[in-house]
Amino acid sequence: MQQDVKKPLSIVFASNCYTIHQIDLSEALYRQCEGKYTFIETVLGENQDNRYGLSTENVPFLKQYFDPAQKAECDLLLQTADVVLIGSAPDALIRSRLRENKLTFRYSERLFKEKLTLRTYPHAMASVWLHHGRYRFRPLYMLCASAFTAADCRRFGNYRNRTYQWGYFPKTICYPSVNSLLEQKEQNKLLWCGRLIDWKHPEAALVVARYLKDHGCSFSMDMIGEGVMRSFLQEQIAHLGLTAEVRLLGAIPPQKVREEMERASVFLFTSDRGEGWGAVLNEAMNSGCAVVASHAIGSVPFLLEDGRNGRIYRDGDLEELCAKTHSLLQQPEERERLGRAAYETIQTQWNAEAAAKRFLALAEAILRGEKKPQLFADGPCSRAEILKDAWYPPENGRGETKKDKR
Repeated sequence: MQQDVKKPLSIVFASNCYTIHQIDLSEALYRQCEGKYTFIETVLGENQDNRYGLSTENVPFLKQYFDPAQKAECDLLLQTADVVLIGSAPDALIRSRLRENKLTFRYSERLFKEKLTLRTYPHAMASVWLHHGRYRFRPLYMLCASAFTAADCRRFGNYRNRTYQWGYFPKTICYPSVNSLLEQKEQNKLLWCGRLIDWKHPEAALVVARYLKDHGCSFSMDMIGEGVMRSFLQEQIAHLGLTAEVRLLGAIPPQKVREEMERASVFLFTSDRGEGWGAVLNEAMNSGCAVVASHAIGSVPFLLEDGRNGRIYRDGDLEELCAKTHSLLQQPEERERLGRAAYETIQTQWNAEAAAKRFLALAEAILRGEKKPQLFADGPCSRAEILKDAWYPPENGRGETKKDKR
């Protein structure tokens, strides 16, 4: 597939819908490709009618595959682009270009959010072969929007040495100074944010709150979000005697969420392996929060290093979650240090501008003939290691890894 690479490359990103998660990355790619970037929506659905306030009227790079008037143009772009990046979209869009050995990247969270059993394994194997395995000898690479995607791919022998770190890149705010950001934070203010559903485990935040109260801590906790567990959580707040400390704020606009993050000193992220990525982590780190997060969340092993820019607890271990949160409330200097390091991680590495620049460099290297380039030591477009499903960070480290030796 070696070819002369002439900048700028032409890039096509195809996925079901253009959402707030793709705005900043798409705009960065559009600028860096000097206008030779297109986002193709493939599905007309609810998201097109309710984009959380997102207007697409004047988006110059947006096209819609489901529009009969645009379908032929979209097909041509998918076939002729230097690089195609495909997310939640039909394989039919890339089959023709793969037959011609044209560079293509998949963009995926982990493949198995539920553990495989003897009953589900055969179906999983067939599905993985259909969507991944039959293309293993084509120039198809995997951008891992979860630290566990590479392991899920490896389970069936796919994308050998072709898995790269990736993720979601919500809006990154550059504050006038990190010092001013940290100075405005309310001491001992905790924040939890997400849908109030079982696999996000909002009830774990209440366990933390009761623990802190039992240990004589002065604190406040706000919980943002709506969901089926709201009534249960209200009952638990009353039952645990936390009405003075914990507030359920319900669903609030994204801008207000960021304002709450800017005021919070500690952010709790309690989801289990059902959390494919978790863009709220990017936002909390960008807001200078000291984060305490479950190890099973897809973004955590990529974005956080335990003890350096956040704290990680073993998923389901509420004692560890409580102890690490309690420790942060007792150590304001440590809270500030972790919040500062979290902010720097987003500003310097895990943001849309950096990701777009690295993606173009990776694509150019492959187009020059490097089949398995390793351009970056860490962060977006660095090689995604094969993490064990039971990954957990040892002291001062990113966790045990199982290297791909093939």
